[in-house]
Amino acid sequence: MPGRGTEEKEILVDMEAAAIYQAGNYYYAPHQMLFLKVVTDHGTTQEPQSAGSGEHFSQIMDRAAEEVLTFIRQLLTMQEKKQQAGEYAGSI
Repeated sequence: MPGRGTEEKEILVDMEAAAIYQAGNYYYAPHQMLFLKVVTDHGTTQEPQSAGSGEHFSQIMDRAAEEVLTFIRQLLTMQEKKQQAGEYAGSI
């Protein structure tokens, strides 16, 4: 427990994707949904004053951009291979 001389544990809190998932679940199956999130703060009151600024957000997104783009490219490649396999199977 923080404040008792022990190390504070970090936890990830997702406040948005759960609600989007619940709404999307009405129209889509779980395997049709994907949520990609970038952590922009640590959810503490000890965040710097700049943590909520647009500049702070832009800096974080700039640092994460290449990883996010790599992940999206991998998804697109997987989807293309799946479509090609389906087209091939349909032509037999």
